[in-house]
Amino acid sequence: MRRAATVLLAALVGAWAPGLVAQTARLLAVEVQLNGEARGAALVAQAGDEFLIEVSDAHAWRLRVPEGAARSIQGRQFVPVAALGVRAANYDAGVARLGLEAPADAFLATVYEATVTSFPLTPATWGGFVTYDVLATRASGTNSLGAALEASVFSPYASLATQYVARDLWSSGSAEPQFVRTATALRRDFPDQLMSLQIGDGLTRPGAQGQSLRFGGVMLATDFALRPGFVTQPLPSFSGDAALPSTVEVFVQNQLRTVTQVPSGPFTLDNVPVITGAGDARIVVRDALGREQVLTSSFYSAGQLLRPGLNEFAVAAGKLRTDRADGSPDYGNEFAAGLWRRGMNDWLTLEMRGEYEKLRTQNLGGSVLVGTRLGEFEASATVADVEGVGGRFGGAVGWFYRDFLTTVGARYEQVESGFRFAGATDLSRALRSQFTATASRSLARGWSVGAFYLDAETQGGEHFRSLNASATWSMPRGSNLLFSVNRVDGTSGTRNIYGVLLTVPLGPNVFASAGLEGGSESRQTLVAQRTPPIDEGYGWRVAASHDSSGVRADAGAIAQLKHVNLSAEVSRVPGQSVAARAGAAGSVVLVEDKFALTRPVFDSFALVRLPGVPEVPVLLNNQLAGVTDEQGRLLLPRLQAYVPNEIKVEAAALPPDARIDQDRVIVVPPARSGVVAAVAVQRVAAAVISLRDAAGRPLPAGASVTVEPSGQASSVGLRGEVFLSGAPGRYRLEVLSQGTLCRVGFELPVTPKGRAYSQLGPYTCEP
Repeated sequence: MRRAATVLLAALVGAWAPGLVAQTARLLAVEVQLNGEARGAALVAQAGDEFLIEVSDAHAWRLRVPEGAARSIQGRQFVPVAALGVRAANYDAGVARLGLEAPADAFLATVYEATVTSFPLTPATWGGFVTYDVLATRASGTNSLGAALEASVFSPYASLATQYVARDLWSSGSAEPQFVRTATALRRDFPDQLMSLQIGDGLTRPGAQGQSLRFGGVMLATDFALRPGFVTQPLPSFSGDAALPSTVEVFVQNQLRTVTQVPSGPFTLDNVPVITGAGDARIVVRDALGREQVLTSSFYSAGQLLRPGLNEFAVAAGKLRTDRADGSPDYGNEFAAGLWRRGMNDWLTLEMRGEYEKLRTQNLGGSVLVGTRLGEFEASATVADVEGVGGRFGGAVGWFYRDFLTTVGARYEQVESGFRFAGATDLSRALRSQFTATASRSLARGWSVGAFYLDAETQGGEHFRSLNASATWSMPRGSNLLFSVNRVDGTSGTRNIYGVLLTVPLGPNVFASAGLEGGSESRQTLVAQRTPPIDEGYGWRVAASHDSSGVRADAGAIAQLKHVNLSAEVSRVPGQSVAARAGAAGSVVLVEDKFALTRPVFDSFALVRLPGVPEVPVLLNNQLAGVTDEQGRLLLPRLQAYVPNEIKVEAAALPPDARIDQDRVIVVPPARSGVVAAVAVQRVAAAVISLRDAAGRPLPAGASVTVEPSGQASSVGLRGEVFLSGAPGRYRLEVLSQGTLCRVGFELPVTPKGRAYSQLGPYTCEP
């Protein structure tokens, strides 16, 4: 009976306790400090030795408020500090200050996406180019002239390019001229959707199992390169906690990757950019009081995986290319191919692939890619229905691991006899099985070693094995010593070749090398060369080698001029007469209204515009690329497609009347296209204009002036003068004086050198 009464009394006290707190609590206006950080004035409740904080303040300070912990006091909702996880509450009545100490886990957790710089694709402008490479050759007493040509037109909507080879345009022998088209393609990019459409000659995407096919037709595919900085692979997340607002720095292999500001509490940084493969990360948390904590974490970033929810696809259809002996395209069987990949989560990516070749084969396959701390694992399977053979099966398994010092991997693939992928022209030479293994390791004192092994068997019974092993020593002052061993076993026998190669730098862009080879073949080589610079300059190469056939000697040089590359080469082969070649290569480019002759265009280019600012040096990726012409234009022919290229003007070389709003711009050009880089630099002219009325008298001071076309407002000064500054060009002034409106037009010239402004007029302001 006594025990039952005790339980009933405890229950009644528990039910009345909130009401008792509400009746005995008093409200205090205090200054609150949370973990030493001032949180401002707040209204708190005190009930005996217990303090309670308003629920709204707890939410504002990001403290966790447990369910059902709130108490109503004088119509307001309060929660005890103990329920919030606060470890200590110190009240100083003299200064009305309440100091609270809370651990990091008392705060709400936050998740941040690490910042990855992404640049939008710069739209192409209108234009075109023709690239030529003309080569004159003398060999075996015969002289000939040939050329390779590429013609391309581009626009903001699409680009069209075609390549030709011209053989024996002129020949001292009996050869007839030949013109061969090698490829033609129309390309349209969709940057917002990360897709590209290509019509013409192209290559399919092979996927995990299969091969890339040359075809003529149409292909629609995702293209992640259209957005530089776009992250396709799953990236690791790092977690920690902070009792105060803090700065979080993430170091990967001792290189700073990201800096993030986080509030109090647990935090998670998602998608931190890291190296591909295994590595270590160091997370430094530094709070507002300078206190620092360091966390370490290991990760593995699988480069072949797609991040969760990301899809990649490619569909193509047309005819497979079966080129003729002269290299001209021929189109054979009709075909279709499709590839789809999707990141299922951080560690799993699925792939499906299908192919169809008329009268040959049709196959369907799938792959599973798994990323773990132990590396990347692959398992693939393909079923083929081969014409005249029936159903056949093929599969592959593989593993790959990489870290800062080591790379190692192995893959095995096998198919049933008669299995055929689309595009296989000779079934007997198609692979039946193949095993590859690779390994490399960076060692101490500048040493690195590597090895590659291949074992392959064709469906016709041919067996081929190859082993390559090497060791490199990076010596002081830039020298390198390479040791290599190569063993090849095939149907024609066994070959063993071992060698050593020493490379020594002799000066800027100049180096020499000497090599010895022995085993099944013996050869000695000596080479000295100077590599040409990126911009204008020259390079050369001389080489001599000796083997069982005798001594061979080669010499060549290249001169990279402003508008063309010139090259020459001579070669002496044992038993043959001296052969010689000379060539010229360059491009003819039209971008909007700029026509230029330049060195060969191999990728993309840009037209830099600085209207009215001639002879200004322009830097491309911090390297001098040229100077603007008399109209302030410069063509840059060596930009990388789908990559941020920084174009900068040399501010110190600008004239004093140039206004610089921005001295650099970053462009991301499409492939084989031109863009306009409008750097925000312009000439600013200044002038004092004298104005007269129809009677020849100065306009009265104070009359209002409107400058067209800018709409800028001004006023007439003493002696009927108006001061004007702006870009050189045509202007018109509208003057309102005593209810009468008049206008005057004039040309604002460039400010003469050595003067602050020009003196113009007098002009008559016509009603």
